[in-house]
Formats: sequence, C-alpha cells, structure tokens
Amino acid sequence: MKQEILKREKRVHSIDTFCNVYKRDNPDKVVPSTKTVYEMIRRGQIEGIKPYMFPRMIKLKPRRKTDGQCNTKKNKRILGTSIEQRPEHINSREEKGHFEIDAVKGKNGKNEACIITLVDRKSRYTYILFLAKLNAQNASKALQKLFRKIGKKNFKSITSDNGSEFSRLAELESRNMKVFFAHPYSSYERGTNENTNGLIREFLPKGKSMNGKEKEISEIQKILNERCRKILNYRSAEEYHFDNTTS
Repeated sequence: MKQEILKREKRVHSIDTFCNVYKRDNPDKVVPSTKTVYEMIRRGQIEGIKPYMFPRMIKLKPRRKTDGQCNTKKNKRILGTSIEQRPEHINSREEKGHFEIDAVKGKNGKNEACIITLVDRKSRYTYILFLAKLNAQNASKALQKLFRKIGKKNFKSITSDNGSEFSRLAELESRNMKVFFAHPYSSYERGTNENTNGLIREFLPKGKSMNGKEKEISEIQKILNERCRKILNYRSAEEYHFDNTTS
C-alpha cells in the first residue's frame, strides 16, 4: 500500500478501496480493515504516510439525514421542468444514463477558464468538459459536441442547478433525453455531482486558475473513472458504466 501511494503523482486509491481490492485479489492473505489502517496512519505506524495525503478520507459512519433536509423554495427563474417532476425510477437510481451537471470554477474572473462535470447517478461515470469561458453559449456548444461524440441516446436525463450558464440546457431536451432543474440552494439534490466535484478539487484546487489546463482534463477524467468505488462494490466507474450486464 505504501509503495502504491508514494509512487504516483495522482492518487488512484483511497485507503478503503486499496484494502478491499487487495483483499479481493489476495483471498489467501490476512488484510487489516480500513479502520485499522486509518488508526495506524494517525499513530504514525506506517513510515512516510501521513493523514494530509488523503484530503477526503472515507467516512466510516453514514451521514444522518435530517427531517429538515427538504427545500420548498421556488425558483425565481423558470429554466425548465422542476426536479419535483422527475420520475421515481430516476430518483431511485434504477438505471444508468441519468446524469447530474454542474460548473466548477478555479479562480473567479471574466477571462477565467472552468470545467463542466456530468456524473451518472448510478455508475458515477464522469465526463469533464473544458470551457475557456463560462457562459450559456459555451456550455451548450460543449454539451452538443459531447453528444455527437458519445451519442445523445446514452443520456436519458440531466439534472441541473439554476445557474445562468445552463439557461440553454432545456433547448437540448429531446424525446429521449429530459432535463430537470433543482431547487435553489439545494446542492444535496445533486449530491452525486457535488461529491465528484470534491474529488476533482484534489487536482484543480479552488482559487487557482484553470487557464491552460485543457490538456490535463482528459487525464483527470481517466483517473476518476478508473478509481474503484465502495458504492460500486469496489469496481471502477468505467468498468461498471460500460458493463452491459448492469442496467
């Protein structure tokens, strides 16, 4: 594990995924639990490995949802169909092809580049699109280019916030792809996307310019999609998303 962590510039595994994948691939060996390894790291028992090397250490206890986590605020501007009308089979993550979208900035400013992320709600497979400047026109063009490359049929729905950069998103809606808009100040309604954005911040920190980072985007996307995920039973998002045996 130490060799795996220290030899790479960009992290591939979390402690949890490494322990479980190693255990899966080496059933004859005794492998300590994730919690045990965390304690060893905190106590300094693994030379060269420190907690700061893992900015998003896995939560060992699930977060409790409160009854107050329900937003009834109405959107000041109506960009399209409300998330309230999103079908239950999308809400329950029954099938792949339903995405959440968001814009991620590095540094604020008129001439600052940014990225758009699309994350599949079930498989967690992520597409990252680079924009030289954040606006509705550039966002729409980048999405249309992605649809031509991947095939629009592979996008069954997209859920967005109400940012002005997505004001033209509803125009891309078709019979086979629906667009839904979340409530204001309700990032939890796009929780999969928000969590993915947090992972991306490891490569593109907040407050630092993304100008000139276009060539790095495909590499970041590849790393994220090849990472094993606990929620996917320690399979990678790429493996799960393109597995025809899973819906």
